[in-house]
Amino acid sequence: PEAKAYFGYAQFQLLIVDNRWDEAILALERALAFDPQSEKLQLTLAKAYLHNQQITEGGETLERLLQNSPNQAVAWELLGELRSYQQRYAEAVSAYTQVLAKDPANENIRLRLIAVYDRQKDMQRAVAETNTLLGLNPDSLPGRLTLARLQRGSSQDAEAIKTYRDLLLRRPGQLQAILELGQLLEKEQQVAEVIDLYQESIKDNPELLA
Repeated sequence: PEAKAYFGYAQFQLLIVDNRWDEAILALERALAFDPQSEKLQLTLAKAYLHNQQITEGGETLERLLQNSPNQAVAWELLGELRSYQQRYAEAVSAYTQVLAKDPANENIRLRLIAVYDRQKDMQRAVAETNTLLGLNPDSLPGRLTLARLQRGSSQDAEAIKTYRDLLLRRPGQLQAILELGQLLEKEQQVAEVIDLYQESIKDNPELLA
């Protein structure tokens, strides 16, 4: 059985090179029939289903894998992405939380969790998770930008300005922060502050004048 499973997997790899996904998935399904406990084959099949827009099959395959292998972090991550895409946000939160329980410093997953809370309009949890991220990594650029954007989205403009300025103290000349802070200061009609900000950014990034 293992040899037949390996042969099916090899067929799958050859077929996807030619972008023959339907045939490749059939080959992988046959391979998995010979080795149904293989985490690698189950995970590869789930990814193939999702790539081929077979959303239901992909989700079911991930759930079966996780029933037997609840510590499979990549499967939880994929399931979180899928449920978020499907707007099944409670399930996405559950999946991402499973990853973070084992790997709390995983910034990428925590940012995805924050994005789910944001889509749910749950600003309290989104900000709390962002603060957790920054507690683990105070210099996180995505974390600081995310916090400022959440504050802007909640009409906490003064707090957002403070967050952007704190970011720029840590990352002088960070262009995305300068752009977003400039837009916010313009909205607040703080013209002198905007001019000072842009003049300072040119000093830090002289290539902007090129």
